Amino acid sequence: MGNLAEEICTSFSRGRSSCETAAYWRATAWEEMEFDLIKMVYGSNRIASAGNSFSITVQLCQSAFRDEVTSAAIERGDPTLKEHGRFLRASRRSVSLRNIWLSRREILQHAYALGYMIDHVVLDRKPWSEELILETHRVLLHCLKDGVQPGCYRSYELAVKYEGPDRRHTLDPRMPSTLIPRYMSDMIERLNRDTARTDAGELDPYALAARYHNHFVLIHPFANGNGRMARIVLNCLMLRHAGHVSDLGVEADERDQYWGITTRLTRMFPAEDLDAELLANPRNRELAEILRRKGQQADGCWTV
Repeated sequence: MGNLAEEICTSFSRGRSSCETAAYWRATAWEEMEFDLIKMVYGSNRIASAGNSFSITVQLCQSAFRDEVTSAAIERGDPTLKEHGRFLRASRRSVSLRNIWLSRREILQHAYALGYMIDHVVLDRKPWSEELILETHRVLLHCLKDGVQPGCYRSYELAVKYEGPDRRHTLDPRMPSTLIPRYMSDMIERLNRDTARTDAGELDPYALAARYHNHFVLIHPFANGNGRMARIVLNCLMLRHAGHVSDLGVEADERDQYWGITTRLTRMFPAEDLDAELLANPRNRELAEILRRKGQQADGCWTV
C-alpha cells in the first residue's frame, strides 16, 4: 500500500496544471489527509463501541496507513496500558489484556479495510463488486470475531437490540438471509451506475454516499461489522466524489444523530416495496445533510 494518504494526494493532483496543483498541494497535505482518515476510523469505531482512545488510534492508524510493520500485541509493562484500560472502562467494556489486544486489533483491521477499499475504488478507479465488499469485510474482521466467518454473507436470521430513551430494549428484525444475495447484487449494479453518473457530475456526492450507506445498513448482509462496512463504503464514495472523508461519530452528539437515523432506517423492514423504500427513504436526505454540513466545515477538501 505504501503511504496511503500520500498516494491519495498524489492521485488527486494528477491531470491538474501546475498552478492548480500548487493551490491544493502543500508539503503537509498528505499529513492532513492521514489525520482525516484517522478521525474517520476513530469515529466509526466509537459508533460501533469498538477500538480504543484517540491517541492509541492515531498511533496504530499511522503505522497501518504508512505500511509499517506493527502489532496489536501489548505487554503488561507497556506505559499505555492504563490509558487502554481507562478507555475500555469508560466505554463500559471489561478490562483485560485480551480485550485491550482486541481493541487494538479492531483499530488496525478497520484501517486496513478502509485502505483496501480506497486502493480499489478511489486510487485505481475499479468498479464496485460483491467480491470487493466481501474481501473488505474479511479484512475488517480478520482475527476478531469467534463464530463469525469474515467475508461471507450471513446464512441465518437475526435481530438487533436497541435501547430507547426510556432505556427499554426493542428487537428489530433484519432482512431474511435468503434475500441478501439478490439485494446485494442489485445494490452493486445500481452503485456502479450511480458512481459513473456522479463522476460525470450528474448526482450529488453527499446524496450518493448517504443513499448507499443506508442501503447497506438496511440489507445488513453480514453477521457482524455491518455499520463499519457501511461507513467505509460511505467514505470511499465521499473521497472519490467530494474529495474528503467524514469523521462521523467523533463527537457524542453526532453519534446520537447517527444512531437516530439508522434506528429509524432499520425499522422500515419489513416493507411492502423495499426497493422503493431504499431509494425514497427520507433518512437518506437527513444523512446527506449531515455529510454536506461537515463537508463545508472540512479543511483542505480536494475538488475532484
